[in-house]
Amino acid sequence: MTLKSPLPTLARLGRHLPGRRQLLGAAVAAALVPMAPAMADDHGNYPDKPVKILVGFSAGGGVDSIARALAEQLAAEMDASFVVENRPGAAGTIAADVAAKANPDGYTLFFSETAFLIAQSIMPTMKLRVGQDFVPVASVAKLPLALTVHPSMPVETTTELIELLKENPDKYSYGSAGVGTPHHFIFEMFADKTGASATHVPYKGGTPMVPDILEGRIDIAMLSTSVAAPHVKEGTLKALGVTTANPVSNMPDVPPLADTVDGFDIASSFFVLAPAGTPEAIVSQLNEAISAAVQTPKFEQVLEMRGAMPAVSTVDELNDELTEESAAWDAIAKNVGIELN
Repeated sequence: MTLKSPLPTLARLGRHLPGRRQLLGAAVAAALVPMAPAMADDHGNYPDKPVKILVGFSAGGGVDSIARALAEQLAAEMDASFVVENRPGAAGTIAADVAAKANPDGYTLFFSETAFLIAQSIMPTMKLRVGQDFVPVASVAKLPLALTVHPSMPVETTTELIELLKENPDKYSYGSAGVGTPHHFIFEMFADKTGASATHVPYKGGTPMVPDILEGRIDIAMLSTSVAAPHVKEGTLKALGVTTANPVSNMPDVPPLADTVDGFDIASSFFVLAPAGTPEAIVSQLNEAISAAVQTPKFEQVLEMRGAMPAVSTVDELNDELTEESAAWDAIAKNVGIELN
């Protein structure tokens, strides 16, 4: 709401006051001049101090590198300082807890991703929810995964893999970066939609999983396209499909799983949240700045190195997307027998 300046009233009063009172009225009016714009718009100078971006993973990792590239671009877009602070652990929920309790003034943001949405479904002690403790701010990127198999697997297409897994329930194994990771839940979504069945082998992160599928100790894995692409090119892995509805640039010859599995379109997402109660004007300003930042050539180059693609959305579009995705992960958690909050 815009407040009317008190200056006209004081000026009129001053004209009817004699001597020192008239001077005093004029002095008060002059003192109030710089205050009027501030009263009219409390957020007009945002940001006028450093903005902290909390990241729930260690420095130097894939999530952290994207967050730091975003911070650099935002600094240029908004002519302000954006500082990344790492609070690793518990699938990003340690950072989420700190962010949710921060002052909702736009100076603390949470760089979040799909693992946090899944954590809402599978960690009984984690009570934080998007829409309750956070407001969506902006999309940043999508990280497609590739459904890969060891070359010894007697399949060349997604259809053949589905048939093999149906005919041999739980005979073959698939690896993931751990229980509740996007690798795990996206394969379970694939299994749920197709009736395929394989034994889950969770790892402590994606790095130790790769040697095992290359050596044939596991049969199947959902890998990021940046990890899978060089092995597919060398012939040490076979890629049957990518998880997004459209092909991806670093694996252009690999068809989308949606060509076989109707409606299959999912990727690991990166997005920015703010504490609940953050003013809409600030959220809108950040959405515009982040959307511009992720479309710069420099930022797109960082994403390409990670096998990710820029993603842009309005606040409402991101809210709808996160609501739908959270519901999907809740359903998968029930299917695989993981306790819900």
